Amino acid sequence: MVTDARRVLQLLKLSVVSPKFGIRRFLLIWLFTGIILFVAFWNKVTAGLDYVFFHKHRAVPVERPVFIIGNPRSGTTFFHSLMGLDSKRFTHFQLWQTIFPMLTQAAGFRLIGAIDRLFFRPVFRLIRRFDNWVFGGWDGIHKTGFWASEECETFFVFCWSSPGFYFLTPYVEAFPDVRYLDRDPPKKRRASKAFYRSMVQKHLHYSRRKDGTYPRYLAKNVFLTGRLGCISEEFAESQFILLVRHPYEVIPSFVSMFSKPWSVHSPEIPRDSVYHRQLAQVVIDYYLDLEEHVRRLGPERVLVIRYDELVEDPKRVCEDAYKFLGEEITPEAEARLSAATNRSRNYNSSHEYSLERYGLTKDGVYEELREIFDKYGFDPEGPRQPTSTNSY
Repeated sequence: MVTDARRVLQLLKLSVVSPKFGIRRFLLIWLFTGIILFVAFWNKVTAGLDYVFFHKHRAVPVERPVFIIGNPRSGTTFFHSLMGLDSKRFTHFQLWQTIFPMLTQAAGFRLIGAIDRLFFRPVFRLIRRFDNWVFGGWDGIHKTGFWASEECETFFVFCWSSPGFYFLTPYVEAFPDVRYLDRDPPKKRRASKAFYRSMVQKHLHYSRRKDGTYPRYLAKNVFLTGRLGCISEEFAESQFILLVRHPYEVIPSFVSMFSKPWSVHSPEIPRDSVYHRQLAQVVIDYYLDLEEHVRRLGPERVLVIRYDELVEDPKRVCEDAYKFLGEEITPEAEARLSAATNRSRNYNSSHEYSLERYGLTKDGVYEELREIFDKYGFDPEGPRQPTSTNSY
């Protein structure tokens, strides 16, 4: 695990020296920095223990991993949850596993859980209450929790190479390089690739079947765009499923989600600030970057799925994904998929956002993303029918 000390110091400096000092921003940045550094240190210590007690994980093969990619708010969470229902074929991280990914930690948690069950699970109930308190407010935006399936972005947070830091600071352009691991020096890229492979191997070792075989790794990460060069090199057999949604829906929804903590630590910043527009530019750049990767990798390794097709017929889209991956749907998985897709049709979101709310215009976005509009036939005037902006 590579901790970027330069970025740590820069973040702490910005908490004090910024266009306008804010005590809440100062306290939150220092608090979360301390928590991240502490957990990262604990992970490093237990990683050493893994090489003593679980050294066989280094030999675990990572065969044909699947990466669900796309811009934030493009349906990746929904699609990942559907594909993840086939637990006999695929495996994915839960949130707690991305925070505490070491095998020694998992063994310790299993022991604590066994003892806890002897006393009617008081520890479990306490953690569940904490889970609801921390993540309950996100249910209408991005439903998550310690036991929920989640993307692997936490690994990059611990390496201080994640756009997730934009939750902590509105100064997006102060950290432009956290979005692009592919642009890091070769030595750092090699270290990051080796670290990520190790995390996947540990997870597969933890998920090993009774017959000694391993399920197929199914990842979802909307910030892999700036790392797809490294990921596609490190996992030569990897396949990618790209979700694409109308930019007028994605951009304001993403800005709303990532600027939500700003109302707590930087309430003086208006919604149509330059910082919100900088957040929007992150997504605009990612749209164009993803298209470059699609051309580079080719149709053999990338399946493109439109968001509106996913919402209209999620079961058929998942079946197409199985064919692309060279897999067959078992009757059990098909039954789960049918039940889940039927439930999803009953959902209506109350969250809708506009570009103008954040100082953006349709004309401006269209000019920057004309290539995307032309390729996917997106209407420059806006989506033909309003769709949910939930964590689909």
